[in-house]
Amino acid sequence: MKSNLFLFVLVVVACSGAIGLVAEHADASVRIAPMGDSITRGGMEPDSDYPSYRFHLWNMLRDGGYDVDFVGSTTEPNFQKFVFDQDHDGYSGYTTESLADDMERILVSNTPDIVLLYIGTNDVMRQVPMKDRIRNMGRIVASLRAKNPNVRILIAQISPTSDLFRNDYAELETFNEELITLAQDRSTSSSPIVLVDMHTAWSPALFDQEDGLHPNNEGEVQIAERWANALISTGMIALSQATPQPTVLPTTAPPSPTMTSNAGTSYLQARGYYDDGARAWSRAWGASEIGQIRQYLTEARTAYANCLATANTVNDPSNAANLALVRSISTAYIDLADAALSMYSGADTNDMGRAQMTVGSHAEAASSFQEAGRLFSESNSRFTRATTTLQSVSYAGTEYGDGTAYTAAIVPILNNKAAYMGEFSTYAQGWQHTALAYRANARGDQAAFSQEREQAMGLFRELRTSSAFGDDARANYDILARLVP
Repeated sequence: MKSNLFLFVLVVVACSGAIGLVAEHADASVRIAPMGDSITRGGMEPDSDYPSYRFHLWNMLRDGGYDVDFVGSTTEPNFQKFVFDQDHDGYSGYTTESLADDMERILVSNTPDIVLLYIGTNDVMRQVPMKDRIRNMGRIVASLRAKNPNVRILIAQISPTSDLFRNDYAELETFNEELITLAQDRSTSSSPIVLVDMHTAWSPALFDQEDGLHPNNEGEVQIAERWANALISTGMIALSQATPQPTVLPTTAPPSPTMTSNAGTSYLQARGYYDDGARAWSRAWGASEIGQIRQYLTEARTAYANCLATANTVNDPSNAANLALVRSISTAYIDLADAALSMYSGADTNDMGRAQMTVGSHAEAASSFQEAGRLFSESNSRFTRATTTLQSVSYAGTEYGDGTAYTAAIVPILNNKAAYMGEFSTYAQGWQHTALAYRANARGDQAAFSQEREQAMGLFRELRTSSAFGDDARANYDILARLVP
C-alpha cells in the first residue's frame, strides 16, 4: 500500500505558510510559468497519480497566502484527481534544444513574471554536447527577456534519477556546474537568474516510478518545497493584501507604551517575546529539513509561551487592548505549534508501525498505530482550539491594525488541517486493528481475527470518500474483505 506521508509533509508546510510571517504584500497575482520536460508535465494520462510538483507547489503557495497565477500554453494532461491551476509548459521528451526552439510559440499568449525552468535530464540521457546545452539555455533566457525584460528566472540544478543505466552522473554534475557560470554571466539586476539546488542531498530513490526516471510523489513534493523556498527566500513572491499578519509589527510606528511604571516596560517585554515568536514562524516556513522545522516550531512555542506568561502579569490600562491581543494570539500559536509537532511525531510513529508490519511484528505495530492515532487526534484538537481562539481575537484599539481579513482567510485553512488530522487518526486506527487482525490470524484465534478485521474495515469504510486517504482506504478494505483465517 502506498504511504500517505507525502500528504502529511505537504500539510505541515502549508500550515506553516498559512501562519507564517512575511513583511511584504503583493498587490496582484504573480504570473509564474512552470517550464521544462515531463518532470514539469507530470503523468501522461488524465487519471495519473503523478500530477508533478506543480500540484504541490500551487497548494503550498496558495495555502501560505501567496497570490500566484500559474501560466502556460497548455493544461495537458488535465489531471482529473487533482484540483489546482494546471497551466504550464512541460513537455515529455523535451531537451534544452526542444524548449529553446519552442519558446516563440510558448510565449505568444503569456508574459510571465517568474519562470521555473527544470530542463536538462533528457540532454544527459542523450549525451547532448555540453556546449550545445549551455547555448540552448542562453537562447531560452534570451527569449524570456525579449518578452519581459524584467522576468525573474529560477533554474533547477537537476536531480539524479534512480535509473543508473541512463543516468550519467558525471555529465549531470558537469551540467549543473555549468549552470552556475551561466547564471553568473547572464544574471542582471532587472532580470536575476537564481539557481535552485535540486541535486544536493537528493536521493535517487525519489525517482522510483517504474521507468526510474520520473519522481514519485515524495520526489514531487521535494521539488515543490525547493521551488517554494527559493521563491519566498528571495522575496520574488509576497503575501496577498487579503491576508494581513497581526503578528508583524505595524508598518507605522506604534504608540509609545507608558514608560512611567514597570507595567509599560513589561508590555514591551511581552511584545519582544511576541516578535521572537513571529521570527521563528518565518524560519519554520523557510526551512525544508524536518529537524529544522521542528526546532523552529519549538522556538516559536517557547517565545509565545514567554509572551503569554509576561502579558498575564502586566497591569497596564494604557496597553490593555494590546495585551489582550498578544495573549489571545500567543495562546493560539502555542496550540498551532503543538498541533504541528504532534503531526510530525504521529508521522514518525505511523512509519514505525508500517515498518513493524513489514517484518511481521504485529503486536508492536498495533501499539505504534494506536499511539499515532492518539497523536493525530491531539493535533486535530489543537488545530480546532487554535481556530476558535483566533476567531475570538479583537483588534479594536490595538497597534496591530485590522486583522479580520486575516482571520477570515486562515480559519478555513486551519479547519481543513484539523479535518485532515481527524482522518489521519482514523486511518492509523484502521491500521491498528489491521495489525491486531493479522496477529490473531497468526495465532489461530478466529474469533479475535473476525472482530479486529470488522473494526478495521469499519474504520477504512469511513475514509472511502476521503480525498487524502480514499484510495488506500478502499484498497485496504477490499484486502481485508478477502482475507480469511
